[in-house]
Amino acid sequence: MTFIKLSNTIINSSKITSVRMFNNKYYINVLHTSVNGVHFGVFGNIGSSGNMFEVCKEKDKDDYTIITNWINKHTTTF
Repeated sequence: MTFIKLSNTIINSSKITSVRMFNNKYYINVLHTSVNGVHFGVFGNIGSSGNMFEVCKEKDKDDYTIITNWINKHTTTF
């Protein structure tokens, strides 16, 4: 498991579902899944939820550089 440390949060990179790039901003979508249950009572719950983080080049310059470097390291061009 690898993590991306930003100024106000730490993101588990294996949970990133997409990164959208618009006008010097990154929108990072992260998926959280959970499975809960009780064996004998046959109760259960399966769920997922998503969070989105916005990283702006003007407001979050250091974080923007971190995400840019992560994208460049983990993507390939064809």
